[in-house]
Amino acid sequence: RECKMDSDQLDALTGRTEAALVESIEALCGVLMGEGACDDLARRAASTLVSLWLGNPDVDASNEQLMKVVRKAPLSRLLAFAPLLYQLSSRLASHGNNFQKTLEALLLQLAKAAPAKTILQLIALANGSRVDAGKGSTAFAKNVEGSERVRVARKLLDGLLRSEQGAVANSLDLLAQCYVDLAMADTKKIQQTYQTNPIPFSVFKANCALDTVAKKLQRSEPPPVITALGSSTSSGSDAPSLSSVVQTFKLTDSGIHRPKIVSCVGSDGLKRRQLVKGNDDVRQDAVMQQVFDAVNNLLERKRRPHGLRVRTYAIVPLAPQAGVIEWVEHTLPFGMYLVPRNEPKGAHERYFPEDLKHTQCRQRLDAIKHTSQSASSTQRKPVNTTQARKRKAFDEVCSRFRPAFRFFFLETCADAKTWLRHRDAYTRSVAANAMVGHVLGIGDRHVQNILIDSKTGEQVHIDFGIAFDQGKTLTMPEVIPFRLSRDVIDGMGCAGTRGAFFSSSVDCMSELRQNYQALTTILDVLIHDPLYRWMLTPGDASRFQREGDSQADRESAAPPDNQAAERALFRVKQKLQGYSDTTHDALSVEGQVTHLIAEATDRDNLCVLFP
Repeated sequence: RECKMDSDQLDALTGRTEAALVESIEALCGVLMGEGACDDLARRAASTLVSLWLGNPDVDASNEQLMKVVRKAPLSRLLAFAPLLYQLSSRLASHGNNFQKTLEALLLQLAKAAPAKTILQLIALANGSRVDAGKGSTAFAKNVEGSERVRVARKLLDGLLRSEQGAVANSLDLLAQCYVDLAMADTKKIQQTYQTNPIPFSVFKANCALDTVAKKLQRSEPPPVITALGSSTSSGSDAPSLSSVVQTFKLTDSGIHRPKIVSCVGSDGLKRRQLVKGNDDVRQDAVMQQVFDAVNNLLERKRRPHGLRVRTYAIVPLAPQAGVIEWVEHTLPFGMYLVPRNEPKGAHERYFPEDLKHTQCRQRLDAIKHTSQSASSTQRKPVNTTQARKRKAFDEVCSRFRPAFRFFFLETCADAKTWLRHRDAYTRSVAANAMVGHVLGIGDRHVQNILIDSKTGEQVHIDFGIAFDQGKTLTMPEVIPFRLSRDVIDGMGCAGTRGAFFSSSVDCMSELRQNYQALTTILDVLIHDPLYRWMLTPGDASRFQREGDSQADRESAAPPDNQAAERALFRVKQKLQGYSDTTHDALSVEGQVTHLIAEATDRDNLCVLFP
């Protein structure tokens, strides 16, 4: 009898919860179908609606309400779903018939509202079986893609090819297949022959000749330049069409698989460079750019005279292991300016020639590791002794290797006014990237993953393979919340972290915390993304630190873990509530920023980052 009472109460509670869910979805659908809602309100309603819908896909009443929106809402209003295209399309073939019918109908309508963006998402899914043969490739294709999702995406794409969007769908499909072929083309045989010289597309088979395909497409329907489709909230309809592709390409200076750099000319006459990347999953980076776009929308609402923003750039996945990335012009890696790999002298050596060389600094820190290893083989030393030795060596290196990044602005700015503007822009961008990076748990912020724009002074971060605190699971765990090394601080001027950096950090964190609900709603959608990798296995972590910034060998990943996703996003929510860790009470915004800066600049933390 007691069990029956409990069961009845559970059924009643479930019924009330479902009724509340349906009422919420009805209200949100009303916002989207109403005429008075502004675009910002519509986007927030769409984000909340998708979060509720994906969390409860088998509730028929919810699917019916969504179908009404799909059939009755104008295309301009359905555009509010465009920022969530990736999460929506990744759910194809994952639930029952009613959910799938509604989702497919929504995607087909979005193909009318934002044709290029929707079609490219479907192409990426339809190419799910295009995985380079190699270690773990079968497991990767099975775990990450799934044959049914590929089949459904191809079915939708074939339907679009026969619709009024057929011309642009066909052009984009042909272009995308050429990009994927080019991305996966092996360059080992031509690296020594051409080195840094331009390479003609003719060295590859005809299916990789991007210049020839672009010329062929001019006779039918020229596709848009896929890295110029605008922000996630735009339809992409005003993007320039592809006029031509320069007949040669180059290889990057570094990287295990040496991505290709191609140049496209748009109908607006501008030449745009693109990075065609193969044997690497760029979808995680694309998701992070999507989150940055959402954060920027939140930060822009205040419209301060000196706005805060995280610099974004276009990333277009076209297959599980291939994609196209917008080349960020006028930038160079932070480390390339300070200690370049190939140039004779970096800033440190030019301005402080009597200081230790970079290699000497590394040798002194490495010596501690080797000494500790040899000592541990004969006797077991306390951990705090090794820590003290590392700290002593680190302090010695710092005293003989002075920061030099302030000279970057002296070299790139023609007058005092430009110097001040660039330095202020740099300081604000460091603050925005630091606060947003901390909340999202972005790691692996070494000096090659941070670019500096010589035209604006802003920082631009790249390569987000480690996010949502995955850095804490690495073999050498990351113990700092963001990169705030002496050279980073050196570029901020004499005030250092106490001036504009602190006030900008407080402004940014305040905005993030005030918009807690809006931001967590956006992030909640990511829980339902079956293609996002939420966990690093121990083997992945070890390979990542050993081999650098390639994700190619992480293809034997375990299937997506929803518990890991919920745990990661719970930690994000804690940070937005002011909890720096589980052992402290919630801090004020100023207290939280002060605590984070102290952690990021603590030499006890910095010295252990070196193995």
